[in-house]
Order: sequence, then C-alpha cells, then structure tokens
Amino acid sequence: MVGDCVGSSADVFESVAAEIIGAMILGATLSAEHGMVNSMPFMLFPLAVHAMDIVVSSVGIMIVKVAHSTENPMICLTRGYRITATLATIGFMICVRILLYVDDVPGAWLHFAGCGLTGILNGYVFIQTTQYFTDYEYK
Repeated sequence: MVGDCVGSSADVFESVAAEIIGAMILGATLSAEHGMVNSMPFMLFPLAVHAMDIVVSSVGIMIVKVAHSTENPMICLTRGYRITATLATIGFMICVRILLYVDDVPGAWLHFAGCGLTGILNGYVFIQTTQYFTDYEYK
C-alpha cells in the first residue's frame, strides 16, 4: 500500500511539473511570436504562480487548527480554505500585475487576472457545492 501511495504522489508531481514546463514553453513561444522584446516574464509566470501556491498552501495548513475538542472540524477547514483562497487571490493578482503587464497594452493584465479569478471562484463554488451535498448538516 505504501508503494502505491508513493507512486501516486510521484505521478501527481510529474503531471504538475510537466504542466508547468509546458506552460513556460507556451508563454515564451507566444510572446516571442508576437514580437515582444522580453518574453522572460511570460515564461516565468507559471513558475511564479506555483511558487506562490506553495507559500499560500503552507499558510493555510498552519491556520487550520481546532480550538476545542467539541468544535466541528469542518468549520476550521472552511475558515482555512477561505483565508487561503483570499491569499491566493491577492498573490495571483500581484503575480499577474508584475509579470504580465505590457506597456503597449496596459489593461491586458486585467484580462489574464480575470481568467485566474474565474478559476479561483469556480474552485470555491465547487467546494461549497460539494459540502452542501455531502455534509451531514444539510438535508
């Protein structure tokens, strides 16, 4: 059983690493094809976002603590998820503004930010929907 868990984790790590590398190649290629002088920020963006994810996830793990033995653990998990989602939103907006801002089109970074915010909001809605349909507190 331990070998299966380790193998599954290795597969997940390899999949995420392949996605990051693919996004870096795609960002560098597309920015170079559109005549941008400096394609480095577009190449580093996926790496920066995932590095920020590690920091935000670590903060979220430290936040989730049960104060009393009678406290519902889902309340602690939900509070931790909301704080983590808020920090992820702030961190994502900072990464987008710093790395994807282009002087020629100053408002373009907002479109990229909108895509990421849609994903974060979608994840939050999925979590709330799953909790509603699986938690014993709801009928």
